[in-house]
Amino acid sequence: MPSPDSQTRASMADHRPLGPVGWFAAVWLGLVLMAALAGPWLPLPDSNAQGACTTKQPRQELGPDGQPVVRDGRIVLIAQPGCDFQQAANDKPAALPSSDHLLGNDQIGRDLLSRLMAGARTTVVIAFGSMIVALLVGGVIGMTSAFVGGRIDVFITALSAGTIAIPGIVLAISLVAALGRNTFAVWLALTVTGIPIIALVTRTQTSSLIRRDYVTAAQMLGARPSRVLFREVAPNVAPFCLVFFGLGVAAAIGAEGGLAVIGLSVQPPQTSWGSIIAGGRPLIQLAPHISLIPAVVMFLTIFSVTRLTDYLGDRLGVRQSLL
Repeated sequence: MPSPDSQTRASMADHRPLGPVGWFAAVWLGLVLMAALAGPWLPLPDSNAQGACTTKQPRQELGPDGQPVVRDGRIVLIAQPGCDFQQAANDKPAALPSSDHLLGNDQIGRDLLSRLMAGARTTVVIAFGSMIVALLVGGVIGMTSAFVGGRIDVFITALSAGTIAIPGIVLAISLVAALGRNTFAVWLALTVTGIPIIALVTRTQTSSLIRRDYVTAAQMLGARPSRVLFREVAPNVAPFCLVFFGLGVAAAIGAEGGLAVIGLSVQPPQTSWGSIIAGGRPLIQLAPHISLIPAVVMFLTIFSVTRLTDYLGDRLGVRQSLL
């Protein structure tokens, strides 16, 4: 039987339809997750390998005097064995999109679509993984703090608030710099920055819920504290945590990109969307697609997560409470 709080939120929820924008966000996010999971099995070039003709670009034909041969005002070029002019053009570094490379090549001739697929796996693992752990750890800490009360509650609240006072990106930079550039360090940095926020949210909501009649009734009936906490309180705190989880995932995606731009994300051969953007910055004027395409992909993913989180908050009736 749903608790009174669940019924109240359901009655207050704005049951507006998902709409075209919402469906686009859902489809886009589904494609990103599918790319992250199925990327290794798709018939795409190796994300870390250059094209077959990247290093076999046409060379100049030289005359008897050692100078380039010029015909009709143009330098004569000779194709390398096994690489005709079209193949060489498709595989050259920073090549524009072609039939061989649908999104073009990066700055050293690797297939950009394959790089985006590989980057999706890294981004999904870091963003979703860090927020799942932050949700579980922070949720338990926040609920336990409010339920126990006393000095423990004061200490945990002060510690969480003090941690939040430190800009998240500064804390993440410090942790990655201390642990080294790798997936685990970036994941841990984003997890640590998310735990105190979740802890405060769950602590605040739990503090208001433990005074409700149905919680008091469960305690009077002799229910154990753990049962009261996880059977009566947790289901009513979960909607708030889910909304913050979605917002946290969007923030984590952007934070990883920020760390990559300043050189503090994953190291090669691993890649992420932020790393691809950072790698294309030196060629932003000559080959803007290298940085622009992953930037658009990252923007659409963050937008999709945020849009679906907003819709979820409306359905659960918690959006106004979060504001």
